[in-house]
Amino acid sequence: MTKTFIVFTYLMTIIWPSVTYAQDSGSTYKHTISLEALGLGRYGSLGYERLIYTGKKVDYYAKAGFSMIRFINYENKFKPDILIPLMGEAVFGQKNHHLELSLGQVFATYNTFSVADGGPDREKVFSLAVGTAYRYEKPNGRWQYRAALYHM
Repeated sequence: MTKTFIVFTYLMTIIWPSVTYAQDSGSTYKHTISLEALGLGRYGSLGYERLIYTGKKVDYYAKAGFSMIRFINYENKFKPDILIPLMGEAVFGQKNHHLELSLGQVFATYNTFSVADGGPDREKVFSLAVGTAYRYEKPNGRWQYRAALYHM
């Protein structure tokens, strides 16, 4: 089990990169819009990140995202499942290499079949999400590369 977890963790850090515009705390890049492959949005998501506070060793961010999965329900109707992650994040390091620690909630709404009603129903769930990531960005660059691992 331990070997499986280590291999899974290693593979997820390679497979789950996201490419975004970097936020250099010395410039005006306080807002970031990103496209993320996999991660909290499962297959992919659109995200927004806002720099809240810049410290000497730690920067704090607020993040929100949006993702739709399984677009067609069991009746072949367009009723997508929606995931909306809301996260707080601490980013350690001031050069090229950073460690990210994230904590937040993921709101999920998805289609189910209700036996009691005899038809479609929509479930709404909040889940705790914890994450860690490696972030690479040049101090004056606009591109950022991340490899993240989340647990919901």
